[in-house]
Formats: sequence, structure tokens, C-alpha cells
Amino acid sequence: PSAPLRLGVLLRLLLPHAGFTPFSTSAQIAPVTCPTQFRYTLDNDILTLEQRQFYEDNGYLLIKNLVADEDIERFREQFVKICRKDVKVPAITIMKDITIAKSATDENTVLKLQDFMLSEELFRYCTLPQIVKYVECFTGPDIMAMHTM
Repeated sequence: PSAPLRLGVLLRLLLPHAGFTPFSTSAQIAPVTCPTQFRYTLDNDILTLEQRQFYEDNGYLLIKNLVADEDIERFREQFVKICRKDVKVPAITIMKDITIAKSATDENTVLKLQDFMLSEELFRYCTLPQIVKYVECFTGPDIMAMHTM
């Protein structure tokens, strides 16, 4: 059967009260085959083809000088304050390297901060326009923070 007839059967099964009538069409029904070179990045004018291919091959992308040194220093200072527990951020988890945690007590023992988005200052990194611009190359415009490490 033609595509319009199949559609009519499906619509009558799903919505018997609607009374849909299929109409013939001269359009050719063809399987969608759009071979794409890239799986993990979206088409836009931000990333070059070389950057997209690098990401496909390596799973990361380095954009030098994207964030100002002053911002990096503010994030580092906040990180250190959290690690030293000078600043309390409810529900943030400090993950330490257990092999050296007892011998060293500074931020160098910290492997990661889980849920760092709960720190207003650290979450500011996620909202920097230059960061968002690149994140959208991978996720599209619907960006959410669910769990961060």
C-alpha cells in the first residue's frame, strides 16, 4: 500500500473518531539518508572542520584563551576556599585522592568537586557567554546542569 493509505490506517486506529481520509500524492517517498561526517557536534559557524574532527577523534577540544585570566583566578580562589572549607557550600562533595589525603591537606589532594554548580561563583563559569557559545556546538541551545564533577 502507498504511504498515504498506511497513514490513513494508522490514524483511523489511533484516532477513530477523527475521520481522516488519505489522499494520493505524487511525491516520491524515499528513505532519509543524510550521511554526516560528524556525530558529536552540530553544524554551525563556531567550530572549524578541523576542530570538529579533532573532537570526533579525541573526545575533547581545547580553545586557548577562551576565559580571561582574571576569571580563572577567581574560580581558582573559590575552589581553594571550598577545599579548605573556608566557604561552606551546602550539598557540595569534595572528592579527595585517598592515597595522599592523610599526608597532605591542601587543595592538591582534591580530585574534583561534585555538584560545583551549587557554588554561585563556580557556576558563573558555566554561564560565561564564551563558554555557552561552545557548549551549544555539542548540545544545542537547551543546556541544563544536572550533575557536575
